Amino acid sequence: MHLWRFELSADLAEGAHSAMVTATDSHGRRFTDVLQFRVAERR
Repeated sequence: MHLWRFELSADLAEGAHSAMVTATDSHGRRFTDVLQFRVAERR
């Protein structure tokens, strides 16, 4: 298990978004994952 971190742009529009991460292990195998998230109005 791995923990991925990334900073979101301060001006990211409200609504649905996705972030894609691709990693390559020491054997040359590539793994890709997609995180779906929603930006809501800040109150």
